Parts: sequence; C-alpha cells; structure tokens
Amino acid sequence: MLLHRRRLLAYTSSSSESRPARLSLASLQLRPRRKLDNGKGRLARSFTTSNSRLRTVVRAHQLLPPHETSANSPLSTRQRLASRIWLTSVFLYIKYFVREEPMSLPPPTPSVETDGGEARLAARKAVEQDEGDSYFWERRERRLSEEVEKSEGESSHKVSRFLHKIGHKIKAPARALHKIHHSAEEDLSLSPHQMEVAVLRRNNTLSPEEIGFLRARRQRIAASQDLVRFLGLPEGTIIDERDVPVIGLGGSGGGMRANLGFISTIMALQELGVWPLVTYAAGVSGSCWALASMYTLPLQPPLVSPLSAAPLLDHFRRICDVHPLSTKGVNKVAEAQGGIHSLLGPLVAKSKSGQEVCIIDLYSTLVSSFFWMIKGADGKDHIDPASMKWSSAFGNGKLAEGCEPFPILTAVRHERPWRDWKSKDNPFEDMDDHASEEHQARDAWWQWFEINPVEVGSEELEGWIPLWSFGRKFEQGRSVQSLPEHSLGLLLGLSTAAPAAPLSSFLGTIWRNLPEGVVGKTTRRGLKSFSRRMGDATMDKLDNLNPCHASNEPNPFFGAKKQPGRGNGFENSPRLHLVDSGMANNCPQHVFMHPARDVDVILLFDASSDVQKGAAADRINEYGATRGVTFTPRAELPPLAPLAAGAEGRPVATSSDDMKKRFEGRYAQIYDGKAVHAEEGKEGTILNDKHQPQAWRDTTLVYMPLLPNAVNPTYDPSTAPFSSSYNLVWTGEQVDTIHKTATQNVYDGLSTIRLAVREAYGRRRAARLAGEEEVVERARRNLAATAVAVAEGSMKRVVVKSEERGEGEEDGTRRWMESA
Repeated sequence: MLLHRRRLLAYTSSSSESRPARLSLASLQLRPRRKLDNGKGRLARSFTTSNSRLRTVVRAHQLLPPHETSANSPLSTRQRLASRIWLTSVFLYIKYFVREEPMSLPPPTPSVETDGGEARLAARKAVEQDEGDSYFWERRERRLSEEVEKSEGESSHKVSRFLHKIGHKIKAPARALHKIHHSAEEDLSLSPHQMEVAVLRRNNTLSPEEIGFLRARRQRIAASQDLVRFLGLPEGTIIDERDVPVIGLGGSGGGMRANLGFISTIMALQELGVWPLVTYAAGVSGSCWALASMYTLPLQPPLVSPLSAAPLLDHFRRICDVHPLSTKGVNKVAEAQGGIHSLLGPLVAKSKSGQEVCIIDLYSTLVSSFFWMIKGADGKDHIDPASMKWSSAFGNGKLAEGCEPFPILTAVRHERPWRDWKSKDNPFEDMDDHASEEHQARDAWWQWFEINPVEVGSEELEGWIPLWSFGRKFEQGRSVQSLPEHSLGLLLGLSTAAPAAPLSSFLGTIWRNLPEGVVGKTTRRGLKSFSRRMGDATMDKLDNLNPCHASNEPNPFFGAKKQPGRGNGFENSPRLHLVDSGMANNCPQHVFMHPARDVDVILLFDASSDVQKGAAADRINEYGATRGVTFTPRAELPPLAPLAAGAEGRPVATSSDDMKKRFEGRYAQIYDGKAVHAEEGKEGTILNDKHQPQAWRDTTLVYMPLLPNAVNPTYDPSTAPFSSSYNLVWTGEQVDTIHKTATQNVYDGLSTIRLAVREAYGRRRAARLAGEEEVVERARRNLAATAVAVAEGSMKRVVVKSEERGEGEEDGTRRWMESA
C-alpha cells in the first residue's frame, strides 16, 4: 500500500501537462485486500486507502458515486450495496406483487387536522422515528435478526437457521410495503374530490376557475399602481383594467442550471416590480422544479401570497450537495418524517389502481421527495403531504383573488403515426385507427400537455380533465375510479422525465461530444453511412424509439367520442405516456399561445446549453411555424464568435470590459411575432393538419438567454462543468455563482422588458379608446360554438397545411447530427 501512495503522491505533485488524461484504477494498480468488517469477524473485500489525497483524486475523476463528493463521511461499500438492494427489492415488489384493488372509498369525513400537516407528521413519528446514526435498511435488518433469534429455538440446525434468515430477508420488502399500505391512509382533507366523477371536456375554452383568475388578476394589477410605477407614468394615473397587458413568463429546461437560473430570474423580477405584472408563469423540465416548489413548499410557513422566491435559493443551496439518487440521498429521504410515504406511497397507490409502475416513476418520487424535504421546527427534515399536492398551489397563491401568476407545468406526448395503438377491448374495433391524412405521414411529432392547478389537458387533442382526476381510468369521457389526487412527485416526473427521451436525443448528445480526432471523424462517417443505407423511413422509426419506457398513466381520452377529421389511434390506447417537454421545444411559449388566452408579451428565460450558438432563433421559429407565427428579431445581432481556447481546450476567461462588449444588447432581445393565418371572425377555429391551433393575434416575445455576465466573467453557464444539464450536485458557492449571473442579466435587460410592456399597454389603450371589442372574447365564443358544431357535423374547421419537416438528407444526415 505504501508503494501505491507513493505513486499517487507523484501523480498529484506532477504538472498537469505530464499527468495522464484520465486516472484509472489500472494506472494506480490498486489491489483489493481483506479486512475485518466492524470487528464482527466477517471478511469483506474492498479497495481501501487511508490517504485523504488518494480519495480526493479518485473522487475528482468520477470513479466514486456522486454522493462521495459530499462533505459528510462517505458510506461504506456494504452500506451502499445494502441500500440499493433494499430499494430495488421494494420497487420490484411494488411492480410485480401489489395487486389492483377496487377503489370504492368511503365518503370523506371532516378532518380535525387544520394545523398545516403538523398533526400528520406527529402521527408518523412512531413509524419513522430516528434511531441514532443507523440507516433505514439497517434498522429493518436488526428487527429481522431479532425475529430470527426468537425462532432459533425451533430451528437449531445451522442450515435451517440460515434458510430461515434468508426467508426473513426476502420478506423485508413485503413488510415495509404492508406498513405503507395500512398505516399511511390518504388524508381525505387533501383530496376532497375523490368520490366525484370527472368528465372529459372536449373544447379549448378556459376553465371557470381560470376565467375568474384572469378577471381578478387584471383588476388587481390595475388597482395596485404597479404598472404605473414600472412604466414611469405620472403618479396617480388611473389604469383601466382593459388596458392591462397580459404577460407570460416562461422558464426553459436545463436541469439544475435552469431551476436555479429561473429562481434567480424570478427573484430579480420581484425586486424590479415586474413579477406583480405577470399573469402566467410556465416551465419546461428543470424550471418546473422552480415553479412547483415556489407554490407548494412551506419554507416560511404559512405559505400564502405574496410568495417569494428568495427562500427557494437558500433551500436548494442547503440540499444540493448530495445527489438525490445517491445512497445518501435515498437515506435522507427515508429518515425524514413522511419520507417513506412520499417516496413509496405514490408507487403503491399507482400499482393498486391498476397501472404498471416503471423505473421512471421511482426516479420521479426519489428526486421530488429529496427536493421537497424541509427543516421542521425541531430541526429535523420532513416532507409535508400537503406540499405534494399541486392543487394546493391555487390556494397558496390566492389565485381566485388574482394575487399571483397562474402557474403551469408542461409535458409532451410522442405521436408516432406508424405506431398502432390497440387495447384489449377496442372501443373502435370497426375503424381503421390511422386512416386520417396525418397518420399517413412519415414524421412523428410532439403533442403538448399542460398541468395547471385546476386542469390537465391538451389543446391539440381538445380535451381537459380536472387535476384531481388525473391518474384515474376513464371510459367514454367519464372517470370510473375513485382515487385521491395524484402526487406532485409523479406529476413532476412527467414534466422532468428526460431519461425517457427518444433515441435521437441520446444519439445527439453522443454526437456532439465525439472527439475531434481520427476516432471522432471515423465514427461520424460510419454513422452517416449507416443512416444512408437504412433509409429515411427506417431511421425515422429508430430515432423515435424510447430506450427507457415513459411513465404509464391512464388515458382520459380512452373510448371517448370520435373527433371528426382525425384518427382514433389515441382513443384506442388505454395508456397515456408523457415525457419532458424539452424533447419538443426547450421553452414553454406553447401555453401562452393557447387560443383562449390573450397574451401580449412573452418573457422567455432560456437556460439551454446552446444559447450562444445561434440556435435560439431557429428554435423559436421552428415552434412558431407549428402555430402559424413568424418571429422576427427587432435588432439584427451578428453571430457570436467562439472564444479563444486555452491549453486544455476550454474557453479562456475574458475581462469584464470584453464581456460587456461581447454580450451587449443580448440579455433581452425583442422578437416581433406575426400571425400568418389570422382571419377575422374565425379566431380559434383555424388548425393545421396536425390539429395544432393557429395563432389569431400578433405577439411580442422578449428572449432572455442565460449568458455570461461581466459581474462574473470567469463563469460561462453553457460550458462550466458543474453547470451541466445532467449535474444535480452543486456547492453553495456554485449556487451563488449562477444566482449572481442570472440576476444581473435581468437587470441589464430591464430597459428592453419595459419597452415591450409599454408598447403592449399602448396598443390595448388605443384599441379601447377606439371602441374596439376585445378579440379574445370573440375567440372564446368561437371555441365554444365551434366545438359543438363540429361534433354535430354541421361545421368543419379551417385546416392549413403545415410545413414539411425534411428530416433526412441524401448523405444520411439526421437532425441530431449537429456540430458541437
């Protein structure tokens, strides 16, 4: 071992130029040795080092699991292995042995627990109370051992005792699930609608709750003088509520980078007086964590409007030093009060309802439960069951009174025309599922779904159900189960399910990270040659395969009445598969272009990794084409030249002055959106051939990319290793770094934001003074009337041809074959 240490010390003291590019176990030539385990006489084989410098170097080269980077003492190999075996066993037990049960629940009884969840947490302490420094799987092993010792009197033979002990270990998952099954009944006060029957609404009008919110929000903004102060109007100016511009704030995907960046952006907008003017707030992927936590996490109880984003930054700074999927992360959740129920309860409930549980569901509850752990008054971690209900956001934000923006999470469904969905009991067995024109096309596309505190649905499929009914089975447009409201952990899993992406997403990541040498060039030529030989039709199907199965949810459209003009393949599927909407477009402008919403200004925060590569304008217009909108940048900015690279190939840090010149005018860029299919009198009734509603009004988009800033010239959000979309472990210093940059970006773009809002206010005011009717009211009437007329067959919608995508090229190039 002394020889091994000398080799390592020589490595750590050598210059970076003389070190090998990667450190491996083979280069260290470490050999496993035998040691006593905890003095109990059991022999274990493990790689051991007593030198802290060795552990530091090995950890830096990612040879240890993510949780080893924590400042806390690392877990032993035995503990990590035991944890993974325990969790895997429980998951497999839920997946294969928890049976569907009838969901006829008794009527809800009045709850006496009105203290925000403290009584519920106290009741669960007996089940999950702390037992020193041991881990939850070790405590279960101890209890099993005690049971084995009691039975040893009957089985004294060594082989019998061994088999008896193995039997107890195999039963451990069943016993753990039995506790969750019977001791953690759903609090009926959290799901007051579970005995109600939900109905699928087949039109794109807004819910009564959202209509009421919009009226209250505009009245509040007009009366508060916030708009007067922001625009610099004379003090005391009376604002007519009809003049209030509707502003939507969107946050992109990008993992923890997007989450922390969006939180910082909201904090800056709150400081500058813009947040009180926002009507809608929506997120994609990582930004959904920011929105959901802001509206549901009681970090400074009671959680009630006005909501502040500042506590969220402190919260994620506290927990982000441990990976949510690591052994330590799982253990922290399991040790927290309410943790086991938050982690496994939704999986048990889903399996009992008859839905197949998959690995994405476990990923969802693991990550969400970890992020939703907060410190209680006693200093211990706990997870409040009320915070895991997305419907609570409506009350927390006082949306009925218009006190906060209306929050929206997003997800997408992958429509693959060649995929023939069939159920065992086909409700349309006499029909050709894919007879419509759109299903004869080769290319796949994404259908957007939104998950707001009131409803879940898709405007492209023209269907909406109450949020509290999502997760229930539907037949012919009516729910046939009585279930509690779905866990927010599972809903966030749909919105952040990047692991369930199609194969093209993974291939694109590999393609962009290929080396530039002979190996990279040879690999690229080989892939293009393979693509050319296979042909576009075959490659389209390969690109759209999903290596990791998306979460299974009941399809609320199952068996619903046929919609004229479209195939019934989806209505034949009993399951709905939703994934991260970053697969379609990494920004949520979709929800702001709902035909019944009247959004004037879209503030689009973009934390994508390609914001400096000129892909933003392409991405904005690529989505705009699906909605009949052409976005034109108001200021033509030249492409950014790549930064000079240093000795290790990384960009060289520039000075503050150079940084200001490089990104001047880019922190907030106005894009003017022109509706190309707008036709007076037909607002909301014009679709393209993929049934995507076409915009009936022009809109203004303010693009706000997460770019480097002169306040921190050494940090580039797009290239910093810790800022990767796939990294969930951040130090407190790194959290402060992105917060400082994102906040200053908003300040630097404030004048552009103010200009866009002032223009929108002027247009609305001018239209009112001219006596013009608000067009959105006409659009809403059209949506309601047209849905009825089309269903009756007395009217057909106007359909415009969408642009052909042109996926493949003659040389075999695919869309994911982009340059880095």
